Amino acid sequence: MAVSEAQARATAKYKAKNYKRVPLDLRKEEYDALKEQAGSMPMNTFIKKALNSYTRQEMFKV
Repeated sequence: MAVSEAQARATAKYKAKNYKRVPLDLRKEEYDALKEQAGSMPMNTFIKKALNSYTRQEMFKV
């Protein structure tokens, strides 16, 4: 089912209000190494789990 223009605008508005993008620059070989560790897990999920482990807190929902 296609998303209407109104739904797309509403989603963009929600994300602008509730999310903050965090740019992360990696060298190609660093990204490839992380992707290999993540396996089939989405990179976003992998990074959030790594941050949870590093901080020893469940700061990020995964």
